[in-house]
Amino acid sequence: MDRLQMAEILVKKCGITYEEAAAVIEESGGDLLEAMILLEKRGLAPKDSGAEFVGNAAVYPVAKRPSDADSFKEFINSAWNTFISAVKVLFKSFLVIDVKGKSAELPLLLMLVLLIAGNFPAVLIFIITLAAGIKYRIRIKE
Repeated sequence: MDRLQMAEILVKKCGITYEEAAAVIEESGGDLLEAMILLEKRGLAPKDSGAEFVGNAAVYPVAKRPSDADSFKEFINSAWNTFISAVKVLFKSFLVIDVKGKSAELPLLLMLVLLIAGNFPAVLIFIITLAAGIKYRIRIKE
């Protein structure tokens, strides 16, 4: 790695000028790791620069990972927001039952609760009523 590449890395990682980078590279004898250590000691480089130094020249950025606790909190927050959005849609949704030209509306949330509570009978009744010519549709109020 030539001095220009090392200077660009120091400028990018530490926020110093090219002139300061050239001076610290010269002072460290062309050793990038030593230059970074000198900048840290002078308070010009962050303690955790987000870089790994391998040998004298190669620099690989290290991706910062959120902690497991942060990831879990984000997951729970996202799941909760999705649940709340679904419930809001359910409160605006109605099951419309058409029987011989007359229709009745029932809240879809109520119908889902009844379906969950009495799973087999509810499905059986639904199938029988479909066969009898009763029509079902879902209407969402805006």
